[in-house]
Amino acid sequence: MTTTNNQSWTPTDGINNYNNVSATPQLAQTQTANAATAAAPAPTAGGLTSAITRDVNSNELLSNQVNKVIGEDSPLMQQAAAKAKQAANSRGMLNSSMAVQAGQAAVMDRALPIAQYDAGVNTNVLNTNQSNQQQTNTFNASQQQDINKFNTNTEAQNNQFNANNQQDANKFNASEQNKTNIFNANEQNVVIKQFMDQSNKLQLADIEASYKTILQSEASAGSLYQQSVRNISDILQNPDLTPEAKTAAVTNQNELLKTGLNILGKIGGLNLDGLLTFPTA
Repeated sequence: MTTTNNQSWTPTDGINNYNNVSATPQLAQTQTANAATAAAPAPTAGGLTSAITRDVNSNELLSNQVNKVIGEDSPLMQQAAAKAKQAANSRGMLNSSMAVQAGQAAVMDRALPIAQYDAGVNTNVLNTNQSNQQQTNTFNASQQQDINKFNTNTEAQNNQFNANNQQDANKFNASEQNKTNIFNANEQNVVIKQFMDQSNKLQLADIEASYKTILQSEASAGSLYQQSVRNISDILQNPDLTPEAKTAAVTNQNELLKTGLNILGKIGGLNLDGLLTFPTA
């Protein structure tokens, strides 16, 4: 609140100068609550999976399996050689190489199906393992993707909840601040009103101080002054008069008082010309 009440009184020349009392309440500006923004969480990369590849295993090759079957140190070839020797011995051909060769030839005729079966078994096992691993990886990637989606959604909901709470808090704080500012402004206006109501009393008190010497020396001047004060008081309290009418009436009373005191001063041999300057109401 800004108030101005400049007054000056110079007893030597009896001049009372008044400036208008002004009061300007500084009303608080409305506080604007900034809208809280819920930032969307950055999406988390989902679990990725890639195709599992493998190289050809040596156990899958038919040639390797055949070599295992017909190799000289293979159990089948050794068993075939032993049986051929037994057969030749029973016929009296213990040291015949032809019998051994015949037994090994029989093994070689059966080697291809055996090798094909062994190679196929190895291939099936490796393929099954590869498929199982691929399915496991795919399942894990899908599960990770679901977890990431859930976490992202949960974070977004939390952010939105926090943003809403912050927005509500901002609105509440702004509302409370405005209420406080309005209350303070109203209180300032009450003070201003009370101060303005005292301005007329201040003028009358200053008139009394200005002419204290006259009141002490001249009873008639005191009586005239008291009557003028009563008249001015009645004028200010009259509810039927407009502010303009009151101002005019008070000015007229001041002029009458000035004239009367001037006359009394001349009768009493006092020079009162410089003391008879009155403010208006």
